[in-house]
Amino acid sequence: MRWFAVLLVTCCSLPAQDSPGRLLQVDRVVATVNDSAILLSDLRRLAAGQIAATEQRLGRPLAPAESNAILARVLAPLIEKHALAQAAKNFDYMPASQVEALFQSEMSREANEQIRDLGTEQAFAAELANSGHTWQSYTRERRVDKMQDMALQLAMNARFAQHHNLLVTPRMMKEQLAAQRHLFEHGPRAELAWVTFQGPNAREEAGRAAELWRAENLTAQQVADRFQAAKATAQVGLRVTDETKQRLDELLVQFALGNPAGTVSPPLRLGGDWRVLRILETQAARTADFADPELQATLRNLCMRAVLDDYKQQATARAMRRTESWSILGR
Repeated sequence: MRWFAVLLVTCCSLPAQDSPGRLLQVDRVVATVNDSAILLSDLRRLAAGQIAATEQRLGRPLAPAESNAILARVLAPLIEKHALAQAAKNFDYMPASQVEALFQSEMSREANEQIRDLGTEQAFAAELANSGHTWQSYTRERRVDKMQDMALQLAMNARFAQHHNLLVTPRMMKEQLAAQRHLFEHGPRAELAWVTFQGPNAREEAGRAAELWRAENLTAQQVADRFQAAKATAQVGLRVTDETKQRLDELLVQFALGNPAGTVSPPLRLGGDWRVLRILETQAARTADFADPELQATLRNLCMRAVLDDYKQQATARAMRRTESWSILGR
């Protein structure tokens, strides 16, 4: 019903100097799914995090076209979500009245839990206000969330009936392994922490730090704190893997992959500085053997997720075909 595309307005009583009955825009409909409207205020709230992160990354406010592009990206899955929510009652897996009863029961349970946790109904209302909600907007949003979940569950239950154990076959698992073998087999790996030393006595100070680190179980930062005169700085989290070792100093790679966890290096000249490294963790090379039960369990889970994603896409497509949607963005 595209008549929802009109602006939402309200007539307000204004002071005498203003025009009585002037229409004030309080919100705007940016999309509809059948008789369900998606408001600009809700869309902006959902997109606020992405917009803020993009502005921080760019170091400037976004232009209107850039903001609209983000709003459009957020709106597309929101329309699908609304379509699935409406499909909960028209997928014909369960009477619409029963679906509505389940929703009302869930909302009552959720509200009672919130009131119990927060102490009073007033505290619950204040919590809603702090999150930018009214009870009406909260209920509307939870309806969409819960109805979407019910629609997906109903569709998947119907699809899985009688043949759940046949969804993932050994052939599917072997194909998954062949396509993503790099995820399951790798060469030896190591994770390092190190302390860098500068100044005229950097090498000597690094040697003293290496002896200290071998004698005491310290973090890299604790070691650096003991050698402030040498302008020591600490870093952690360097991973030596098949992917990273190609761009790391060969001396560092040899030390990391040739020693057990806990080993502290002698002072090493790396990148123009003197450094002392400690191996925090090592991992032996792994070969992907399909006969490995642990590997099969991982492959089965990956395949099941892929099947579920495929069924979710099919359910979403079916829901979209059963609804009429309209959007003011991305046209």
